[in-house]
Amino acid sequence: HAVAAPLGETMNNLKISTRLTILTGMLCLLLAAIGALGLWGTHQSNQSLKSVYEDRTVPLSQLGDVQHHQLLSQIAIELALVDPSPDHLAKVVTEVETNSALISKDWADYTATYLTPEENELVQRFETARARYVQQALRPTLAALHQADLVEAKRLEAAAVRPLYAEVDKTL
Repeated sequence: HAVAAPLGETMNNLKISTRLTILTGMLCLLLAAIGALGLWGTHQSNQSLKSVYEDRTVPLSQLGDVQHHQLLSQIAIELALVDPSPDHLAKVVTEVETNSALISKDWADYTATYLTPEENELVQRFETARARYVQQALRPTLAALHQADLVEAKRLEAAAVRPLYAEVDKTL
């Protein structure tokens, strides 16, 4: 209490212009502190949005591309069985191989992003299903189409391509 009195007396002894200067200075410091706090909050918000974009939006687009190219390959195989001309069969084989390469690239890009433990488990399921689809359905069907063996291609399409594709699509 003894310290407060001399401070109060000191403030009373100051001119009004000095008191206003001190008050203005304190208000400026308060304003600067509030501004710094606002900038920090904006920075945190930007970092959160960047994380959402990089770790959720971009990967979602990559998964969409994987699904798109898988569907294009599936449609191409179906169309090859409808129009089995040699030129069309060669185009289908090339298209499916191109789509497979794009799927592998998009999938590698996706798995390079931040994945939660649950996503890692889903990644393993998809990779297992896709490897099975490629080995047991896609490659044998492409080989049959490349050799223009439509009987074998149709058999594989019904027995392996459709069911294994459904499993791949479900895991994706």
